[in-house]
Amino acid sequence: MKPFEPYIGAIEERVREARLVDGAAHLFETLARNAPVFCPEKRRFLNIAAGAAASAFLARLPEARATEHNTGASATSAAPKPADDTPGGPSSDWQARLMRHDPVYGPPLFMDPRRGKYRDFVDHQAWSPRRVPFGAVDYVASTGTPIVPAHRGRAQYRVTSRNAKLISVFSTAADKTRYFVDHRHLKSHSTNIDPNAKTWKELAKNNVGLHTVMGYSGRTGTPWAHLHLEIAKKEPTEFNAGGNVKAYGKWEPPGIDPFKRGLAGAKPIYYDGRTALAPNDRFMFQGISRLDQMLSTKSDDELEIDAETRKELTARLDEKNVAPMQDYLRHQVLEKHASESGAANYRFLPGSFMYSQMLWFARKPGQEIVVMLPFINPLVVDTYRKRNPGIAL
Repeated sequence: MKPFEPYIGAIEERVREARLVDGAAHLFETLARNAPVFCPEKRRFLNIAAGAAASAFLARLPEARATEHNTGASATSAAPKPADDTPGGPSSDWQARLMRHDPVYGPPLFMDPRRGKYRDFVDHQAWSPRRVPFGAVDYVASTGTPIVPAHRGRAQYRVTSRNAKLISVFSTAADKTRYFVDHRHLKSHSTNIDPNAKTWKELAKNNVGLHTVMGYSGRTGTPWAHLHLEIAKKEPTEFNAGGNVKAYGKWEPPGIDPFKRGLAGAKPIYYDGRTALAPNDRFMFQGISRLDQMLSTKSDDELEIDAETRKELTARLDEKNVAPMQDYLRHQVLEKHASESGAANYRFLPGSFMYSQMLWFARKPGQEIVVMLPFINPLVVDTYRKRNPGIAL
């Protein structure tokens, strides 16, 4: 039996026409390659992948049937095109598109078709149209992919002189340093964002958390759909008698490389839509007692872990030293492990108990800003729906 056969029923329920099942099943088989090696996580992933594959294939049916009618070709042989059936909202196939990519670190860097160069932080500095070049990274993102903040703060919607729609998220650190994170080339903003808010006081109504759906990716101001992610900071230059900032300096080029400001100072990863990130080292230590309580009151099945994982977690419940717990969680969640077949993949993905614990404990000590992926992992889309009522996903 092929590994995807038990999930064909879920595809058949969505597609309904037997002659079209093979096409959706082929797409599902592609997505299934990213399935985790830990059995409970694997089942969860494959169930969601089956639904995503069916939805993506159904989104292409009008075009597929037109091709079949005009050329006599089968519906499954029609060349797929990006679905964008709601001009102001999400595309019908955004989940399937994201599930093709790494389930922890997300989409790869976008390659500039003109030069054959990946648009990383250094390339942006070398090929910037601005007088003072800032670095950034460009992610592969098809039109209509929901966008969430890479960092929480106050959001401002803008349209540049090149007609690029963007949302900047501003935040202020404990030392009064101010940061902005740009999410650029959107096709639209969501109703979570008031586009008319401009001043710092007005932006308070646009306070966004990591779970907030801000808009949808597009290609405004650029020939190709992708998401431009840029981070910069500025320092206070003058304080008043009360110790409040009276004036700031300019945004400092070349900015901050997002690939060095993810959790633990590495590449950004998916957020799970619900777990609080430890704001500082003191809160991280508090997580040890909370984890101890969960291990004491919940079964392996409830936590979806095995006996060996419980044993390893229990051995690292040290309220005076979280480093062993951090190292273990990073290894278990952020690194790939070999399966019985020899193929390497992750064990735990967003939405799992272990992934949630990793999010809490993985912060690098003293890290001034933590950047998350600005996309939603389809495995936790229901969590985002609950936290964004009325927003199309």
